[in-house]
Amino acid sequence: MVRRKVAATLAALTLATGVVGSGSPAAADAGSNLHNCPIGYFCIYSSVGQVNRVMLWEGNWNYNSTGIGNIRSVFNNGTEGGRDHVLANYTYRYEGKNYNRTDCFHVATPDRPWDGERSWYFNVTIHSVLWTYASHSLCDG
Repeated sequence: MVRRKVAATLAALTLATGVVGSGSPAAADAGSNLHNCPIGYFCIYSSVGQVNRVMLWEGNWNYNSTGIGNIRSVFNNGTEGGRDHVLANYTYRYEGKNYNRTDCFHVATPDRPWDGERSWYFNVTIHSVLWTYASHSLCDG
């Protein structure tokens, strides 16, 4: 009797948490709202570890002149397939020097949610976000 209850509880938890996928490409994201970032979005945060969300994007964004500053982490919760990687241009000051970088942020997946995460222990200013293919040269493609 106890084994049946445990098995039923585990089955219910598995379905409730979405561990069993539908097999469609849209279901290949990291989770429904991991790090308070909806499926299909690129989110930026003011704290390390994807805490205190500042903004989220579903599409491309360009704010080159001033950007959005005081950013400490990002998360790519895009849907796998197609343009699921993000190229973000950002600037930062570290040990007295100014830097300008464009990096590729990989999409998070159910078995590797950390692929979509990045944190810095200093402030960065994000100037633009461009959704692209995994084959882009900056994405190891």
